Amino acid sequence: MATRKASLLVLFVGVVGLGILVFLWSKPKITPAIRLQAEQEIYSVLLADRSVSGEEITPLWDHTTLGGFQESASENGYQFVVDGLPALERATLFDFQDNNLKSYPIKPFLSSTDIAPVNPQDNQQVWWVSFSRIGLNPSVNQALVMVELHAACTSGVCEYGTGNFALLRKVAGRWIIQEYLEFWHTHPT
Repeated sequence: MATRKASLLVLFVGVVGLGILVFLWSKPKITPAIRLQAEQEIYSVLLADRSVSGEEITPLWDHTTLGGFQESASENGYQFVVDGLPALERATLFDFQDNNLKSYPIKPFLSSTDIAPVNPQDNQQVWWVSFSRIGLNPSVNQALVMVELHAACTSGVCEYGTGNFALLRKVAGRWIIQEYLEFWHTHPT
């Protein structure tokens, strides 16, 4: 009798555990439409932030930058971001890495048609801003994006610049910049 009760208990726990695993694996993913809307909102917030460019009109690179950790120092970069942004959720960082394996034209991710992205290789831009693709958490209320400012540039070659991770949070339906973390910078020699 005790063996039968123990077997039923093990079976019950196994079924409940399996049900929990199925539920977690079947959680809805971020749909392309939800992702696009979030990316458009976030890029708009970043373009409106005067600390990004200091200007009203921002020359924006026509492709996303590779904001992931593709370099050999990827473990160090990953740990730097984790340590430097303690509020960053791991799922947001993983999504950021997945979205930044290649560069994409940025225009489809912009909500404003007034913005005309530039290609620094083709133009004699003095400076420009570029963005990585955006990493989102599953609840789509936290975002991570690399924001780069390139200055004193001629034909895509720059004297100096800076790259910052921007951590954003969606509060009451609006994206706000929580903080920036400087990841790299260069100075004129």
